[in-house]
Amino acid sequence: YAERQVIEEAELAKAELAKQEQEASLSLQAAAEAELESMNAIVESEPCVDTLWKSVLEFLKCKTGASATYLGYCAEQTSVQEVDGEQEEVKSSVIRYVAASSNNRHMLQNTLIAEGTGKKAKGSLTLGLFEEVEDKPEPPAEGEEEQAAPEGGWPMKWKQPCLVVPQCVEEPRIKYFSTPRLGAYMALPFKFSYEVDSLAEAQPEIVEGECPAYPAYETSTKVQQGVVGLDTLGTEREFSPDQEQELALEWTSKLSAGLARISADSVATERANRETFKEANMEHWDSIKSAKQEMAEGMADLLAASAAEWQNTNTVKPDAPAAEPSAEDAAAAEGEDVAAPEDAAPAAEEGVPEEEAAAVEESETAKRLREGVAKGGALSKVVSELWEAVSSLAERTDAACPQWEVLQSVMLLTQCEGPLGSWEECQQSLSQLKDKMSNMEAFITPRTCTMAQSVEAVKATLAGANLPELARTHCVISILVDWALGAVEVAEASLEVRKAAKAEAEETGDEYTEQVEDDITDKPAEAEEPTTEE
Repeated sequence: YAERQVIEEAELAKAELAKQEQEASLSLQAAAEAELESMNAIVESEPCVDTLWKSVLEFLKCKTGASATYLGYCAEQTSVQEVDGEQEEVKSSVIRYVAASSNNRHMLQNTLIAEGTGKKAKGSLTLGLFEEVEDKPEPPAEGEEEQAAPEGGWPMKWKQPCLVVPQCVEEPRIKYFSTPRLGAYMALPFKFSYEVDSLAEAQPEIVEGECPAYPAYETSTKVQQGVVGLDTLGTEREFSPDQEQELALEWTSKLSAGLARISADSVATERANRETFKEANMEHWDSIKSAKQEMAEGMADLLAASAAEWQNTNTVKPDAPAAEPSAEDAAAAEGEDVAAPEDAAPAAEEGVPEEEAAAVEESETAKRLREGVAKGGALSKVVSELWEAVSSLAERTDAACPQWEVLQSVMLLTQCEGPLGSWEECQQSLSQLKDKMSNMEAFITPRTCTMAQSVEAVKATLAGANLPELARTHCVISILVDWALGAVEVAEASLEVRKAAKAEAEETGDEYTEQVEDDITDKPAEAEEPTTEE
């Protein structure tokens, strides 16, 4: 009985172990299937190129037992070399590494360039992977007809779809980016096509008074070649042809398809956004045109009111003469009794005209400043009313404005804070303009600014701008330019007023203590003229 019990317990233990092993196997299988499903989802739907790169490389590193994985794109590099005794620009095919497994990030700083010449040059193994041949079917059996080539010719395939070097130290053409070690190397070429939209050479004609037609684009198809690299450096192991090499081929193909999909999605999104921005630009054009027309219609009344206010403020009114005391008041002051006359004499002789107020003539410089301030106030009002349209510039996700320096100059003039060295940086600081452009008081008095913020620098930038072309895509900037030109006018007019006041003071011998010119903080010191020693 005891022996039978021992046997039964052993069988139960064996069954339990088998059950556990089966469960573990099923668990591993489920995990593998889940991982595979997740990876397929990434290559089929992941929108980020960088995430796709990293996911596939980490997956291949894990499944093939590689020490490191990396991915490079083919490119062309120009260098100056000596050719027949003369310095010439020479173009070379290179591979720039753009992604790598987490333990091999140093590869992102490297570029594979052939060292030496011919087929024995270091790096030539990988750089020579991109040769293609016709993908013809196998030759027909005896008595069968050879298959005719399809229209357009046979498709192309890689001559060597998978390069494997069993031991790198035995291959002199291997290029190392670190210390040479034992181990294998595998490289797999890939390519994908993508479309690029670029501005067409011929653009629609601009019709005066109408919103300029949005730029026309033309589409071209480009091909990007690249390579997936794997190595087992430091482990001495090789890549198995039936599993690891086949797996690498499969996922390199999937990577290529994923990159093509992301490129297609990206250009589709770009085109959809372009249509949205196009419609918004036309709406903004109509709003700006309407606001400027309303401003123009009310400008005459605005300037007339401004002139009347100036005249009223600057008219010199005569002082009223003091009234002489009457005889009764004088007698009462001396304590005498005076009988009131039956007919009192009039206080003033009838027919004598009162002294008129003295009108002051407005100088041309003062008039220029007054009208500039009035127009500037109207422009500030327009900008405020159109701020929603102006603020949309910060939300633009398409290509940078071709003339973004125009917006930069307006932001420099108003002394917006923060870096303004690019279109994106100007977008980030755009909200500051709302308060900065609410009035033009800052330009009535001398300013402290840099040369880039000076009226002269901004005026030069705006003078060189092609505003009709700017309005094709970013017509909102045109109202900012109008405001900036108004601010320039106020600044120049106020400068002329100060210069005139200084000249008048000097003419009368008075000291003029107010600042006249803007204080340019980074203006280079003027070189002193050499003096001649006697």
